[in-house]
Amino acid sequence: MQPHRLAGAAKLKDGGSSRRHVRKILGSFLLALFCGTVVRGGEDSLFPIEMGKILFYPSANFSYAHEDNVKRTSGDRPVIASSVQDIRPTLRFEAPFRRSFTTLAYSAKFRDYGADELKNASGTSHYLDFTQQYQITPSLRLNLQDNFLRGITELQELDPAGELRFGIQPFRSNSAHAALSLEMGPIQSVEVAGNLSATRFDATSESDLLPNFRSEGLLARYLVAIGPNNRLFLSADWQSASQNRRVVDIESMDYRTRSFGLGLRRGAEPGLTSELLVSYSVIDFPGEEGEPFRGITAEGNLGIQLGATAHVELKMKRGPRPSFFNANSFYLNEMMEIGYSQEIGQRLRMLMNVSAQNNSYSEPIRIVDLYAYLVPSDGIRRIDHLRGGTARLVYHVGRAMDLQLEYRRDRARSNIVAEGAESAGVQYKILNYDYESLTTSLIVGWQ
Repeated sequence: MQPHRLAGAAKLKDGGSSRRHVRKILGSFLLALFCGTVVRGGEDSLFPIEMGKILFYPSANFSYAHEDNVKRTSGDRPVIASSVQDIRPTLRFEAPFRRSFTTLAYSAKFRDYGADELKNASGTSHYLDFTQQYQITPSLRLNLQDNFLRGITELQELDPAGELRFGIQPFRSNSAHAALSLEMGPIQSVEVAGNLSATRFDATSESDLLPNFRSEGLLARYLVAIGPNNRLFLSADWQSASQNRRVVDIESMDYRTRSFGLGLRRGAEPGLTSELLVSYSVIDFPGEEGEPFRGITAEGNLGIQLGATAHVELKMKRGPRPSFFNANSFYLNEMMEIGYSQEIGQRLRMLMNVSAQNNSYSEPIRIVDLYAYLVPSDGIRRIDHLRGGTARLVYHVGRAMDLQLEYRRDRARSNIVAEGAESAGVQYKILNYDYESLTTSLIVGWQ
């Protein structure tokens, strides 16, 4: 596949003029960061750069990693180990006004793989994030959010549940969210929200199996205070999702989700909010195609402060995610994640995270020419099990510099057996892989 041709997104190749150009830009950027730090060297904290009423927070992240299985390969294909070098400058702007608060952040990630087999995966990805909070009246608040990603190898950011593992085709992903909150008295309030997300892959032969995806939805909640920090709420949610499979379409790829549930929101302290929502959901297809889903879905997070220096966060979810596999348009994802953070003295912080996910697919495998390699699993419903964990140490060198060391390990297993394309008669599990990485990072600037 040919590298993507984003304007200004040149490949980082050894000795190339584009790499020298990037180094000059980053050198100037670091000099600006250093000067901004020195100017306020007598202060205890790092103040933002003031541009009138706008606050400017520049930063940069330099990381070097070694991954033992970059593509999360399973089966008869060779495992590729490689070094991964990332440079990620970020420009964040904040505009605090009397009745509104706006944040705009742009980040570019320059990635370079050391392995020759992955040179065409090196390149630049772009992130643009916008948030707006506006207090229209004392009782009415508007929140807006938009996130844009122009990526190459960031498929796992589109599908954190693990169906998508690695790819080199460029894509654009955009998600927008708008919410209105109305306080109707001392104990009652209403929230209404809408969301829209879309992912579009560049048209290349390698991306034909990854369809463009779009979803939109509406959410309504009625909340009642049952204590100083606790709110009980009723929730109604409607979502519609669609895919455009350019090569094969052996089942309806559009579906609708309707959910009605009961939830609890707890604000223990500023910046520490817990929420749990349990719903009854119905997923069906236009024209009564496909196998509908009816059952319990849930989503929640719980934050617990353990003294002054430790924090535990638990996340869980049971709900549908879009699928690009065979005859399936969605799969049911069950996820549990536990994170732990501990301050060790004034400069050192330890973070640990473990997660477990199970994916159950709605439709049995159907064989057409494109899926001939799945003949051993014809008629079987796919089930995946994924486990992962990270351990991270962060050392605070100074007001504008952190050093970070991270170890990550992932493991995936599936019940689906396929036939090897390169070795006739050899069978393998399509999602059986192990992955390990070790990453060192230098983070400078306003974080």
